[in-house]
This record gives sequence, C-alpha cells and structure tokens, in this order.
Amino acid sequence: MASQQGFELINMDMLVSYFSEKNIYLKCTLCGHDRLEVPQVSASVGMPCNMALGSYVNVFTKKSIYSDTANQYYFSLICNNCGNEIHINAFSVLNWIKEKFPVKTEDEKNADAEQ
Repeated sequence: MASQQGFELINMDMLVSYFSEKNIYLKCTLCGHDRLEVPQVSASVGMPCNMALGSYVNVFTKKSIYSDTANQYYFSLICNNCGNEIHINAFSVLNWIKEKFPVKTEDEKNADAEQ
C-alpha cells in the first residue's frame, strides 16, 4: 500500500536527480568502488495498493523500541564489490522531492485546466 509518509514518490530517476543536484558522487565508504546498487520494488497490476505502476526505491524501516514516531526510514546503497551497505535517510530525499516538485491542490489543477 502507499506509505503514510509518501515514500512512493522516491523512484530511481528522483534519486539520481537528488544526488546530482547535491553534487554527491557515490562510492563505497569501505573499498572506494563506484558501482552501487539500490534495491527497488515494483508496483504491478493486481497489487492491493494505491501506488501507480512502476518501480520505486525500496524504503526500509528500523523500528524504535520507544515509539513509532522515533522510527528511522532509509534506503540502502549496496556496493557491488565488497557488499558494504550505506543507509540514506529517506526523509531527506522525500523533503527535497516535495520542495522541488510541489503537488498542486485541486483548485490549482482546475485553474490550470481552465486556461
């Protein structure tokens, strides 16, 4: 199902744009290898969710023992050479996407349609 936080906005194209705009050159922090992969999931026909068809960056949850409000949400970059896993805070990317590509309200959509 679509996430309460809106993480389904994060796909590979958005992730690449995020790193590019931030001038981040990705490489493994252990071995320096520059071939990293990002686990993805696909929304397909027949899935019981509200996500559009397509592939999305797989966002993981690390649950807090104290409260659900303290949970951590991240995605992984995995080194193809040594297997090192780098975690990136999913909210940092999501907030950038929402700022860069604001969602229009229904009134704004209707006004655009009338023009």
